[in-house]
Amino acid sequence: IISGLSYGTVVIEARAKSGSLITARLAMEQNRDVFALPSSLYNPLGAGCIGLLKQGAQLADSASEIHQALTRSPACHTHFQTHQHNRQTTALDRVQEQVVSHLTETPKSLCELSVLSQLTPPELCSMLSLLELKEIVQNVGGNYIRV
Repeated sequence: IISGLSYGTVVIEARAKSGSLITARLAMEQNRDVFALPSSLYNPLGAGCIGLLKQGAQLADSASEIHQALTRSPACHTHFQTHQHNRQTTALDRVQEQVVSHLTETPKSLCELSVLSQLTPPELCSMLSLLELKEIVQNVGGNYIRV
């Protein structure tokens, strides 16, 4: 089910026989992109990834590299274009705008943002998570900046 719903599958660690490899094999059979992160030859949790790379999985060494590979894939190119358009046209509500107005390129802590926005830390965390998903703010070491 997971490989069928996904445009790509990333395997970070897998033993030589594991459920992750079953999902990766199914993804390959469904012509989905499969990525693997290599590790030490002596690490038993890396044997599955090395096997996937031998079978044609793409080397995954950064999230941006995976994103670029997926955007080149015809199966999900349209999805990414639609997502990009929706992200650009998504309006922020009043509270989100208030939080964003307090952010700059200088990182601010959760406590500082809580005081400035007059939101409780749980409310603020929820708001910042939504703004991160919209790629409007970024968490940098526990502090937040405007993207």
